Amino acid sequence: MLDEAGEDSSEAAGHLAAGRPIYYRTSDLPPRQVIKQYPDGRRELVSFETGRETLIGELSAA
Repeated sequence: MLDEAGEDSSEAAGHLAAGRPIYYRTSDLPPRQVIKQYPDGRRELVSFETGRETLIGELSAA
């Protein structure tokens, strides 16, 4: 996970290095919404409101 400042933990960095996206929350997001970050730096706002991942929109790269 990333912390509020966007700092990688070693576990999150390992997932990204292995080509897997990571998910994290910031305190300003509504419930059930998270940021999905891809290894190439792309970020998306996604929701799990329905129990399934739903794209809300693309965000600027980290």
